[in-house]
Amino acid sequence: MPLVLSLDKSLDVLEAIAGHSEGIGTRALAKQLRINLTSVHNIAATLKRRGYLRQDAGKRFLLGPRLMFLARHADFLNVMTESALPHVRALAKSVGESVLLAALVDGRIVRLVYMVSPQALAVQEPEDVGSGAYCTATGKVLLAAMSAHTLEAYTKETPLVRYTLRTIASSTKLRAELERVRHRGAAMTTDEMCEGVSGLAVLVSDPWRSIAAALGVGAPTVRFGHKRRQLVLNELRKTAALIARAWWSDRSKEKPA
Repeated sequence: MPLVLSLDKSLDVLEAIAGHSEGIGTRALAKQLRINLTSVHNIAATLKRRGYLRQDAGKRFLLGPRLMFLARHADFLNVMTESALPHVRALAKSVGESVLLAALVDGRIVRLVYMVSPQALAVQEPEDVGSGAYCTATGKVLLAAMSAHTLEAYTKETPLVRYTLRTIASSTKLRAELERVRHRGAAMTTDEMCEGVSGLAVLVSDPWRSIAAALGVGAPTVRFGHKRRQLVLNELRKTAALIARAWWSDRSKEKPA
């Protein structure tokens, strides 16, 4: 059976990088594989654009999130967290409020990064972000991203407890709310889980739709008026785009050859 030489070389590059847990540069890779440096660079750059590889600060190539998601690599959540961390830190510093990055993994809501506001009056998210997801902004974004089957299972397994007068405690009303969240691409809560606590969250986009993630800000309602919410929403969207680019690379500008 004839070989596709370009594919064979690409797999050689991928397998070689997988063998270097600390990463490897293109020159060392070309020397190891005895392949032309330009070819190695072009193959690695293409795999990086597709999300199969990533690069660290030293420009060394490592396995990327896309490859890990396909194989459900044990470290894929750690890779997501590491890549997103500087952007979450910058957002937390910019808005001065508590910031949460969470993901939907195999039907479960998993906290990736959480930073509490340094202010005296600050929002503290519970450790279990799944059980109260229906009355938090970040949770609503992830629930809205669930398949119909997974959402049905969630609503059956999770009692819709009424924490405040504003809590949505009806599955019918919750589904209507999630439809609005899908349409807007963002969710907002005011005094739903706790009196005096508000939240705002947006979806972190994934062009392959392999995994859903949400980025949210929690703040005391007294500090979260309309003008403030708009400013925070703009910052959330900017940061979500940066995180998406770090995870998947920006493919939106690519055009077919």
